Amino acid sequence: ILRKTKIFICRKQLFSVSTKQTIMPLLVKNNKIVPYFSGTSNDLLREHPSGVYTSARTVGKENIFSFEEHVSRLAQFKSAQGKQYSETEMLSHLMPSLKLALSTFVTQFKPSGEMKLVLLAVPKTSEEKKDDLESQCDIFVSVEDLIGIPPPPIIIEIRTYHRTNPTVKHLEWVMDRKELEERKSIEANEVVLEDEEGYLYEGLSSNFFAVIKGKVFTAPPDKVLTGTIQKIIIKYCEDHNIPIIQELVNVKDIHDWEGCFISSTSRLLLPVNEVRIVEKEIKKTFIISPFIAHLQDAILKLSLIHISEPTRLLS
Repeated sequence: ILRKTKIFICRKQLFSVSTKQTIMPLLVKNNKIVPYFSGTSNDLLREHPSGVYTSARTVGKENIFSFEEHVSRLAQFKSAQGKQYSETEMLSHLMPSLKLALSTFVTQFKPSGEMKLVLLAVPKTSEEKKDDLESQCDIFVSVEDLIGIPPPPIIIEIRTYHRTNPTVKHLEWVMDRKELEERKSIEANEVVLEDEEGYLYEGLSSNFFAVIKGKVFTAPPDKVLTGTIQKIIIKYCEDHNIPIIQELVNVKDIHDWEGCFISSTSRLLLPVNEVRIVEKEIKKTFIISPFIAHLQDAILKLSLIHISEPTRLLS
C-alpha cells in the first residue's frame, strides 16, 4: 500500500506558506466531514481526553512526510477494553477519512502551500460489543494551512516540568501542556522542558538538540517521544560520521554549547538564536554556526525525498 516516491521542490516552494493562519481547519470524523467546525487543531485535541494523536505535513500537496511513522504512532491506540490493533488495521481504518479530508481541503480552499494534518484515534464512548477497530475507534483528521517557519531570531524558553509517559503521544499530554503554552511569551517559538536537576528533555511540540565540542546531543528514546525529523537527523549524523550522542544535556553547561536547535514536522530543523532560562532569568544568545546551518540545509533536502505516497491520496 505504501511506496516511496521522489519529488524535487525548491527551497522557496517548500517555505512558500503563510506565516499567519487564514483558513480554519477542515475536520473529518469517520469518513464524514464535520460541518461548522470553527476551532483550531489544538481545540480538537483538547476536546478528547483519551486516545493517541500525531501531527503530519504534506510535501508536494499529495504526499505525507514519513507516513508509515504516523500510522505506527496511531497504532498505539487501545480500545476502552484495552485491546491493541495492528498497523495494517489502523491504516485501513484511517485512509478513507484521510483521503476525504485532503481532497476536500484542496478542492475547496486551493492552498498555495503545504498542509498540516492532525490525526487522532479516540476510543468510542458507546458500549459497542464488537471488538474490531472500526467499532471501537473514532478517527479524526484535521487539515489546515501549514504555517511558515518564522524568521530569526528564534527564541526558546526553558521551563521546569517532568512529563509522564513521554514515549507515546497520548491526548492527556495536550491538556498537561496547556498551562505551559499559555505562560510562553509571545516572542518564544517553543518551550523546552527541564527536570529539577536542569536536564533537558524535549519541547512542547519538538525535539531538542545541543552541539557541544563538535558533538550533537539529543535525548535518548526512553526519555522522550522520538520525532520523525529527529530520527532523520540522527541517521544523517550517523551516515556522515558526525558524532551523535543520545544523552540528556544539562542547562548549567549552556556556556559550553556551540549552539542548539529544535526539530519537528512543521519546523524541520530550526536553529535557535536565543535561550531563555525562565526561572533563573538567564538569557544566552547564539550565532548560528556554519555546522548547524549545514545540518539545516541537509535535513531540508532530505525532507523532499523522505516521502510516503499512500495510494496517491488525491487521485
